[in-house]
Amino acid sequence: MWRQQFEAQRRQKALGREITKPVAENGPVKALDELRRRTELTVSKILLPHQLTRLHQIVLQSRIRRESHIPLLSSTLAKRAGLTDAQHKALKEAYGQAAQKGQAKARSAYDEALGAIIGSLTPEQRARYYTLVGKQFY
Repeated sequence: MWRQQFEAQRRQKALGREITKPVAENGPVKALDELRRRTELTVSKILLPHQLTRLHQIVLQSRIRRESHIPLLSSTLAKRAGLTDAQHKALKEAYGQAAQKGQAKARSAYDEALGAIIGSLTPEQRARYYTLVGKQFY
């Protein structure tokens, strides 16, 4: 019984060394790229082509939701979608403008909410608050 546990632990340690070895040799970015490549290769051997396509679609949808990721801003996806360099540049500029507008709206909403909160404080609390945060930096 103990021999089986020992062997299982030995295999786990060996696997751990195998996974972390590329990080030590090449750095984390290259190691992640290598891990991604090996995972992609393994998954492509298991799934059928239409299943692999669907998996890629779901992963991209997840990134869009989780990261507010605009898929065509990625050079790789823009090329895969057939965008020209001019279209890709125009898309990046349009996104930049939209992001600036969104930031301005978010800042305005934040300032409004903060004003309401500060307005609800007693004069003593307001004085303590201003002492804590100091002069406006930006």
